[in-house]
Amino acid sequence: MKIFMFIALFVMLAGCGSQETIQGEDYGDLAGTDAGLLLTQAEHTTGWGKSTCFDCHNLDNIHQNDRTGTGLNLAAIRHMTETEGLSSCASCHGTNGVE
Repeated sequence: MKIFMFIALFVMLAGCGSQETIQGEDYGDLAGTDAGLLLTQAEHTTGWGKSTCFDCHNLDNIHQNDRTGTGLNLAAIRHMTETEGLSSCASCHGTNGVE
């Protein structure tokens, strides 16, 4: 029985972690939309009016690629998001309908 438990534990742990590069969430080039980086109700229907952005947008998945092609400093943006938390979202994406 102990050997079975050891093998089961090994198999579960072997599946953890990955060498794969995180590609991030892909919403296309937000800067190319009518409102630019600012979120609109039409584009952000599920999350509109919610102030808890990180409930849906995992910090490890956002700002991984410059989909605008403008040379954004993604490392600086990720650092700002990590240090300032939710308050950093509005500086680029607007209020998201939260008053």
